[in-house]
Amino acid sequence: MAFPTPAINGQTYVSGGYTYQYNATLYTWTKVATVSTTIANVAISNGSVTTGNTTVSSNGLSTGNTTISTAGVTTGNTSITSNGIATGNTTVTGTAVTTTTVTTGNTTVSSTGLTTGNTSITSNAVTTGNTTINSTGLSTGNTSVTGTAVTTTTVTTGNTTISSTGLTTGNTSITSNAVITGNTTVSSTGLTTGNTSITSNGISTGNTSISSTGLTTGNTSITSNAVITGNTTVSSTGLTTGNTTVSSDSITTVSITANSITSTGNISVGSNYFLGNGYYLTGVAASLGTLPNLTASGNINFSGSGNISLGNVANINLSGGTSGQYLKTDGNGNLSFASAHACVVSHITSIVVGSAIDISVDYTNASYPAGLFTLTQLGPISLNVSDSWTSGGTSKNAYANYIANTINTQNVSITLSLANAVFSVQPTDTITINGSTITGSNLTGLGITATGGTYTIPSTYLSTPVQTQVTNSVTANLTTDRGVQTGTGTTLTNTQPVPFNITALSGTLTSSTVPYWSLNQTFNWNATTTSGATGITGNVTYSNTTASISGSLTTTGAISGTSPSLDSTYTYTITSSDYTGTGGAGAGQRIIPSTVTGTVNPATKYYPLFWKTTADSTIPTFTTSDSHNSNNFTTGQGANTTTTSSNYLWLATPNGTAHTFKHIFLGSDIVDTPDASGNITISGQAYRVWGFTNFSQVTTVLTTS
Repeated sequence: MAFPTPAINGQTYVSGGYTYQYNATLYTWTKVATVSTTIANVAISNGSVTTGNTTVSSNGLSTGNTTISTAGVTTGNTSITSNGIATGNTTVTGTAVTTTTVTTGNTTVSSTGLTTGNTSITSNAVTTGNTTINSTGLSTGNTSVTGTAVTTTTVTTGNTTISSTGLTTGNTSITSNAVITGNTTVSSTGLTTGNTSITSNGISTGNTSISSTGLTTGNTSITSNAVITGNTTVSSTGLTTGNTTVSSDSITTVSITANSITSTGNISVGSNYFLGNGYYLTGVAASLGTLPNLTASGNINFSGSGNISLGNVANINLSGGTSGQYLKTDGNGNLSFASAHACVVSHITSIVVGSAIDISVDYTNASYPAGLFTLTQLGPISLNVSDSWTSGGTSKNAYANYIANTINTQNVSITLSLANAVFSVQPTDTITINGSTITGSNLTGLGITATGGTYTIPSTYLSTPVQTQVTNSVTANLTTDRGVQTGTGTTLTNTQPVPFNITALSGTLTSSTVPYWSLNQTFNWNATTTSGATGITGNVTYSNTTASISGSLTTTGAISGTSPSLDSTYTYTITSSDYTGTGGAGAGQRIIPSTVTGTVNPATKYYPLFWKTTADSTIPTFTTSDSHNSNNFTTGQGANTTTTSSNYLWLATPNGTAHTFKHIFLGSDIVDTPDASGNITISGQAYRVWGFTNFSQVTTVLTTS
């Protein structure tokens, strides 16, 4: 048989039921007699100690229905082993707890799910009271929420109600037909508020209406053909009021009364004419014919409907008056010369920078025949331009599918707001969106009028680069009643596609160090994708060609995961060549263009310090389950003794290297000489064991070299 080496004097060794003792003088092992001692109900032999129903032997300890052995601890139907804990139908292992049902109070956890009070959680749904959440959505009372809709009869908060008929809040209601607030209604037919209505046919307020035919207020109407007020009409043919008509070549009325009439042509007065003196004659038909001169010393009265033509103004001479004066009437048929006056009226209190001055002239004011001039200040004119893609916002994806070369083509919505002027857009005006210019009939066809509004520019007016390039500046040059105005709009942008790719593969071990007897562990891996990628599928493999280790890391679709348990002291290469995904910003779907690899760096193997305490000097057997550090052994490491002076503290250091030891007492280093030592193996690795005894208090024994 093989006795332990080295050995110390008096050391014992049990083998085959016999006890042997070492003699250091003779360098021999001698068999000693078996001692069996019985004390009261205690039996002691070399093989075991028994007291009552309790037995301690080399196989372990047994008392009643409880057994402690190297295989585990068993008591009744409960056992604790290296595999876990088992009691009745419940087992606890390193990976799971298995039992039929767990119940506490009104709460039960079983294979079908969890129930507590009126709440239950199963694989199909969560139910509490009348509320259920399952794969189709949420249902509570008459309300349901699914992936596509929220369904309920009525939603009410305060004085606001939303139902199938619409929304009502206070005195305001919104239905499918109209919006009503107080006495104001907006519907498909137009807007009505009080006695005012706006429809597609016109605007009406009180006795005033504006429509496509013109404006009517009371007995006055303005149309494209005439202005009519009472019995007076002004049109393109002239003016008519009562029985008087004024046209481009005549005046027709019942009677004309004048002190004198001078004419170089014919004067028609009713059907009667007179020739010669005709003084005070009435009702005399006369004809003057053609006269070179006509001199009258009295009054000349003309009547009838004929015209009096006086010829060129150079042929008319009136005495009296001074240079620059004009003829005026007092309204009673009397003419006189008067000086021509003009008047200027200003409504401007202060000049505003950027404003314009409007001058209007009225020559109908009898007090100011030279004209009544009115000055009005027009506020600063400004043109504000804002725009967006019709999908909403100023940015869109350049492509709907870049891989398929499908451009994301959209219209442009442009909002024009003109202050202190109105538009008078001309075909030569322009709206420019980078390289595309909207002009001519395309521009006038947008219908830009008044002070502006929001208009849609069709994509057909725009070039391809406008839909794909990164930025597009927007400018407008438009004619107004106060000249051409220029405005700069919002810059439109196109987000460029990001084709799908795997930019990196990486892997990291769970721990960077491992004990020499347990090298296997898993590593976590991750595939980094381009931004915005979706719909990702693919496979990743791992390999180490030196050790001929390889395998698959993932099933289709994963971009991260955990590897199988592997020897972590090797370097592994992780590889993928078939990942497929849809890129960001409308890039479309594709397979990665080239193989991607990554590296998992190896873990460092360490050989720790082991220690244990025994009751005698026999060099003990160590296993990896004994106390040990979780790093490589270095000097300065150690372990604690017990307070029993006869106990041995054993330190196991890697390999057979010699070491020195110490402990610290009252701040001073005390050299400790091992009381025993020997060579052993722990899980196949050579170790040197050092034993220390005779410590009556807890003392830390440290390695010093």
